[in-house]
Amino acid sequence: MNQCFSNPRKAKLISLVMIIIVFCAAQVAAQLDYCEAGGGCGAFISSVQINGMTNSSACDGYSYYSDSSVMVWTFDTLHITVELANADMNDQVGVWVGWDSHYLFDGVEDEIGTAVGSGPHTFIYEVPLLYREVTTRLRVRLCRDQTPEPCGVTEFGEVEDYTIIQETDVVCGDSNNDGNLNIGDAVYLVNFIFKGGPEPPVMCLADANGDANVNMGDPVYLIGYIFKGGPRPSLTCCWLVAP
Repeated sequence: MNQCFSNPRKAKLISLVMIIIVFCAAQVAAQLDYCEAGGGCGAFISSVQINGMTNSSACDGYSYYSDSSVMVWTFDTLHITVELANADMNDQVGVWVGWDSHYLFDGVEDEIGTAVGSGPHTFIYEVPLLYREVTTRLRVRLCRDQTPEPCGVTEFGEVEDYTIIQETDVVCGDSNNDGNLNIGDAVYLVNFIFKGGPEPPVMCLADANGDANVNMGDPVYLIGYIFKGGPRPSLTCCWLVAP
């Protein structure tokens, strides 16, 4: 593989990929946070129950209850009950969970549901198939006289966030086999493909784009997903490529 460096075009490609990786990593490091949300109270969320976890609270406008976590597996069912205080029939509740990588709760599977009235409101939601372990947030919002949106600050109501941990066994794209999917996997593949670096510990996991090969297309695919909101890595990597 060291012969790659005898080709000036390939050497330039490697340099370009590494520049893109460093640039994107610097940009994303400053942006990885969930969108701002909050409310001015009046009516507020008095209790949230998620499966076996219950959290009761007064109004803070916005709260992230990071210690109030719920662990789920693919196709588990989330049972969510939201109780309100000082609420009336004009109040609306929305619930979202951030499965995507945009931190905006705007993915196809992110919205759990909305409800109108003073409650209590119950939502039932099936956890989707995800290719990797995810630690994310579930957001509950109470609004008055308007359809709830996951982001933004309103005059009345409240927003509460909770931690959801989704477990899975297969991490397609995890070329360094550390249990996470991040820019380190793209760098690992670039080193393997162009610099004669170590092979991926589980070769089939490095097939991020699901084409049954491990090549330059895989780190490019990972960069597109991690930094550009591109499609997720294949869910069937180890079904197609022998380890």
